[in-house]
Amino acid sequence: MAQAPLVASILIAMGAMCFSFMGLFAKKAGTQGHLSCFVILAVRSSIGLVLNWGAVFASWFRARRADKKAKAMATAATLTPSLRLQRRGSTGSKASVDSEAKTAEEGSIFGLPRRVIVWLAVRSFAGFGCVLLEYAALRVLPLKVSAMIIYSSPAFIVLWAALLLGERISRAVVALQLVSFSGLVVVVRPWTLGEEGSAPVWSYIATVIGTSLAGLAYVSLRALAGTDYLTVMSTFLWVSLVCSVGVAVPMGAFNLPGADLKVWGFLIAVGVFAYIAEVCVTCGYQRAGAGTGQVSVFKFLSPVCSMLWGCLFLAEEIEWTDLAGAALILGSSATIVILQTKGHKHAKGDDTPKAEASPNPDMANPTFEVDLESDNPSSETCPECSNPEAREYQEVEEQHPSFCLTPTAKASTGDARSHPEDASAELNVAAI
Repeated sequence: MAQAPLVASILIAMGAMCFSFMGLFAKKAGTQGHLSCFVILAVRSSIGLVLNWGAVFASWFRARRADKKAKAMATAATLTPSLRLQRRGSTGSKASVDSEAKTAEEGSIFGLPRRVIVWLAVRSFAGFGCVLLEYAALRVLPLKVSAMIIYSSPAFIVLWAALLLGERISRAVVALQLVSFSGLVVVVRPWTLGEEGSAPVWSYIATVIGTSLAGLAYVSLRALAGTDYLTVMSTFLWVSLVCSVGVAVPMGAFNLPGADLKVWGFLIAVGVFAYIAEVCVTCGYQRAGAGTGQVSVFKFLSPVCSMLWGCLFLAEEIEWTDLAGAALILGSSATIVILQTKGHKHAKGDDTPKAEASPNPDMANPTFEVDLESDNPSSETCPECSNPEAREYQEVEEQHPSFCLTPTAKASTGDARSHPEDASAELNVAAI
């Protein structure tokens, strides 16, 4: 387990590089292929859906080839949390129990609580607007400038979280936000706007609005804690595809590249690198454990790589103001991420209920009960031992841990396993 943070760091760094390549090919597709941002986003969403279906099919095919018990557990993974826990014979986690209680009270649509439907819509449309504005501005904006502005999103995440989730903002975070916004001023250089050769003002405004929408999308992922990642990702891809085609066709802006194989290569590269980046970052957060805040810093390699790709492949010059602005934005954003991660861990530790001491040591473990009706008053019964399905689950869990749910951790532990709803939000951070 000591190698887990190293593997997580490598995966997140790879994801950051893939995101930078996605931006590079999106700019090439827009400038050399003269494609609208709607076409680029529609093709990216289509490729993402195809690759996602391929991953799901591959997982299903491996399950079909597994032994009978493994296939039974793969089928059990599609059941509701309550049925899975009944089959397992254990006590449900707070996240699953609360989720089902809210579903019963609020009603559901397509098996999801209405609250989840609302946040899925917020996440999907905010992500759609963010990526659309980014691709639109990339046609006229330097790649390095676009990447730097987009990765100032942690400053907007804090603002959206305070507005929608009621989270408090510390003085240190406020100071870091001011540093980040000052870095934006250095990168944008408003005193040069309107000069010959400078990008139009609307491109900067569009990118800043897209950055704020990215912050809203990340906050919605936090509100969607406990919702399956594939559900969130598939919803975003479908919304992006339908909205892109639905808006572009009436406007006459859905112009495909035709037989230009070079431009098609750019479009395919955008979709493939975007999907690989999402997978790498998601797997990286899965392996980060308690070091989530530290490994999150590696995702800020993306704008650094974008600056390098712009210099190597797009003949963009790197000036001292670019380096100064990058240092201000990336340094303050990385520090905000670390502080917010530590703050959430402390909050979870304070809210975690502590088990009360029991004078009877036999009653201190809630998973065992004293069988008062048995012939032997000292005998104890364990639900996982008395339930044959639970015993079957335990055997499969030992042989095929990848098919089984992670056991509910004790309340006294402070890692992400004891708070699956927060871990899910951390995994979804790559969804944009």
